[in-house]
Amino acid sequence: MNIKKYFKLNENETDVKTEVLAGITMFMAMVFMLIVTTNILGEAGMDKNGVFVATTLGAAITCFLLGTMYNKVYIAGPSTGIITYLTYTLVQDMGFSWEIGLLAIIIEASILLILALTNITEDILHSIPDTLKYGISAGIGLFIAFIGLQGAGIVIGDPQSLIGIGDYRNPSVLLTIIGVIITGALMKKDIKGSILIGIIITYILAILSQILGWYVVNPSIGAYSLIPTQLIDFNIISGLMNVSFHITNISQITNSMNNIVFFMITIFVFLFIDISSNLSTVIGIDSQLNEINKHKILDENYPKKESKLKEAIIPASIGSIISGLLGTTTMVTYLETAPGVAVGGRTGLASIVTGACLLTCLIFSPIITILPQFVVSPAIIIVGMMMISTLKLIDFDDVSEGLPGFLTFLFIPFTYDIGEGILLGIISYVLIKVLSGNIKDIKKGTWILFIFVLAMFLCIKFIYPI
Repeated sequence: MNIKKYFKLNENETDVKTEVLAGITMFMAMVFMLIVTTNILGEAGMDKNGVFVATTLGAAITCFLLGTMYNKVYIAGPSTGIITYLTYTLVQDMGFSWEIGLLAIIIEASILLILALTNITEDILHSIPDTLKYGISAGIGLFIAFIGLQGAGIVIGDPQSLIGIGDYRNPSVLLTIIGVIITGALMKKDIKGSILIGIIITYILAILSQILGWYVVNPSIGAYSLIPTQLIDFNIISGLMNVSFHITNISQITNSMNNIVFFMITIFVFLFIDISSNLSTVIGIDSQLNEINKHKILDENYPKKESKLKEAIIPASIGSIISGLLGTTTMVTYLETAPGVAVGGRTGLASIVTGACLLTCLIFSPIITILPQFVVSPAIIIVGMMMISTLKLIDFDDVSEGLPGFLTFLFIPFTYDIGEGILLGIISYVLIKVLSGNIKDIKKGTWILFIFVLAMFLCIKFIYPI
């Protein structure tokens, strides 16, 4: 197979080396989610080794599908929102078994696949006003930068002001700041792979800080050793059969009308989280690509990037069904694609490289499980800066356009929920347009989306609060 021709590398102005660098960068940016998912689903009573294997396989398969089906640079991984809801709401609060959670995941992914195949998801994408798309992209940029700051310990919780500044004597804080500065300098010099190089340098400095005694290992506070004691562990694969899907305890759903309603709402919530995650990735990455190519786009013969939502959803939905059967959560396209795009990744080859790197986790899990989040925080913070640039495209002179875009931007990081920002943005856009006498600005598709979103908002916030 001719790789250059299959992935259209020349047409996308890239090469194999760049795509490999992008794939590795995306892998390093998202790999910590394997550990997060394992720990959270472990609290739902699932075998942690099994969850790790299932999640790794599910993410790798989905990355392969994304890379080959539509030649897209997107990567995928477990949905944070869905694993949190499954563990803490469905299992711990409502008393359902984790097997019921996997059933809900498989049903939800199947419904989403049907919506994508019938192009309904495309109608959803086109129904979102441009000002909200700009707000979503910028809000996501601030959101992931905030996550990067948290992962580094630069931003911490504070009982008086909700958030506060971390301790600069903490090695993770200073190393992250150093990593940001080094990566920024490399980017200014136009060094290819600067974000990946920044991650590697930060990790090397972290290891040196442990050797020198500055970084002190203390598992009780989450400060684990940064130096692996072994390289390979084949025993981790043995837990897969303990979590693979099997129909059981269906009576938990059917034994009362309340449980039936709650199970249906669970599927609905999963569906909304899934659509929101994929939607935000498509909008965010396209905005990033257009910003990178802003000088070329001035030439009317140079096409503006406008991806189809189904190009993300169809592969991700298939991957999610497989993941549910393996014994893990829904797979959604990841905003951690952005560091790979910043490195120069443009095609599905980068996604396949990420998938291949994920498969190595099954063998080299001892190395993966010790990779601290603060090592990738510099990359995440810088990508946040790049994505927030779409804020300048919002027309703030027109309040009916500027305010909904601003609210969308504001709610995403401050509610810690991308879906919440999209939901409030759509509702505020329509209501402000109507009350200000600009009802003609609202597209037919936006009306349909508004009615759907408003019904869901009333249901999950007031009628059946979750």
